[in-house]
Amino acid sequence: MALSSKQLRAIPILIASDTIEEAAQEIGVSRTTLYSWLEKDEFDQAVKVARRKLLDKSLNKLTNVSMKAVNTLEKLLDAESEAVRRAAANDVLNHSLKYRELSEIEERLESVERLVLERRTYR
Repeated sequence: MALSSKQLRAIPILIASDTIEEAAQEIGVSRTTLYSWLEKDEFDQAVKVARRKLLDKSLNKLTNVSMKAVNTLEKLLDAESEAVRRAAANDVLNHSLKYRELSEIEERLESVERLVLERRTYR
């Protein structure tokens, strides 16, 4: 079953709203109707796809400005103020350590996943 035009118009409103009540009011349907739409796989999947696209767009923008942030931190490492230099150095070190920790966790998780898959294969 295809989504209705009202359901298609509702998706961006739902994503942008803080509550179901707020979304339902703006869409012009009852809360109950909106909840029943969300229980239908097709509508629920369309909402999830739209949210994923919005998140991907946000992450792309964040990636694009990340280099500007790194350049700013790098410039601050040469600032006249010792306090500014120290804060910038701490930020650089903290972000580097966090990246390293996350990379190590990801590697360990991948190892565990491989082991689990291998064990399933042998059963």
